[in-house]
Amino acid sequence: MKKSLVALAALASISAFADTAVPPTPAVTVYGLIDYGLAGSTGNSAAFLPDNNSTSRFGIKGTVAAGSGININYDLEAGHVVVAAKPSNQPFFERAAWAGFSGNFGEIRAGTQYSLGFQQQVGFDLNGAANDSQASALSGVPTLGLSTYNGTASGSLAQYISPTVAGFTLQVGWQPQRDSAVLQNQANSATPALAADTGVSAGAAGVTYVKGPFAAAVTFEGAQTNNPLLNTSNNWYGASASYDLGVAKVVGTYANGDGANGTGLKGYNLGVQVPVAGVNVGLQYSKNTDTSDTGTEVFANKEVLKNVTAYFDYGYKLVNATSTNSYVYSVGAIWAF
Repeated sequence: MKKSLVALAALASISAFADTAVPPTPAVTVYGLIDYGLAGSTGNSAAFLPDNNSTSRFGIKGTVAAGSGININYDLEAGHVVVAAKPSNQPFFERAAWAGFSGNFGEIRAGTQYSLGFQQQVGFDLNGAANDSQASALSGVPTLGLSTYNGTASGSLAQYISPTVAGFTLQVGWQPQRDSAVLQNQANSATPALAADTGVSAGAAGVTYVKGPFAAAVTFEGAQTNNPLLNTSNNWYGASASYDLGVAKVVGTYANGDGANGTGLKGYNLGVQVPVAGVNVGLQYSKNTDTSDTGTEVFANKEVLKNVTAYFDYGYKLVNATSTNSYVYSVGAIWAF
C-alpha cells in the first residue's frame, strides 16, 4: 500500500535478530514487495495486473557505524519491478537513491527521496494510498503533496529529520530546480511551452506529533515552478489527524494546493477502519471543494500467511459538473520481504 506494508519488511529484518541481547544493525538489508491481482474498471474488463494496491518494489538499504556516535545510512529503491520495462528516461532506482548520516542531533539525507508531503501524510491514508482506489486521488485532492503530480512521490531532496522530543518530530527539506522533462510529465502534456519551463527550487517543512492513540501532522511544500499551467506552480500544505479508539481508527486530512494561479486543488479526506474477525475493513470519502468531485473508497485486507496480505479495493468517482461516474476495483495479494 504505497507504503505502509513496506513496514512488514522492516519487521521481518528485526525478527531475524530477536534472539540476541543486543541486535546488530545490518550493513545491508534487502527488502521489497510484490503486488499482483485481478483488476477492472469502468470500460475495462477484468485482467490480472501488477501494482493494483501497492507498487511492486525492490530495495537495498543499510546503516554503517562510522564512529563518534555517527552512523552512515543509505537506501536504494526501485519500483514497478514486475512490469515488462521501465520508461527509457527513468533510472532503475527511481523511488529512492539517497545517502546520509545520523546521530544524537538527528538525521541528514540527500538524494532521491519521497517528498516531505508523502512522508508525513501517507500514514493518514488508512489504505496506504492504494494505487487503484485512493479516495483523495479520485476526487483530485492532493493529500500527499503536489510532488506526486510528476507520477511518483519521489524526487531530488535534501532534508533534516530532528530527534523526537515530547512526541514532536521536525522535518525540513529543500528540492533543487527540476528539469523540463519532469515538469512536462507533471502537466501530463506535450505542450512545448511547458517543456521550456525549467522550474524553481523549493523548500518544504513539516511537524508530526504522536502521543498514544493520537497522531497529527502539518506539512508545507513550496511551489516548484512559475508556470500557472502546471499544478506545481502553487504552494501546498496539508494537515491531518488520526485517533485509534481500539474498536475503530478514524482519520481526517485537509489539503490545499491552490496558490494565486491555481484552482481545483483543495479539499478533504475522511476515513474509518474497523477490525472485523481479523480483517481490516475500511471506508474513506474525499471531496474536492473547488470542483465538488468526490471519491469513495471501500477496502478490506488481512494477513493470510506470514508477510502475505490479501486485499480487496473498490473506488468510486463522481464528477459533479457532468454527473458522470466511474469505478475501479481489484482483488489480490501482497508479499512483503
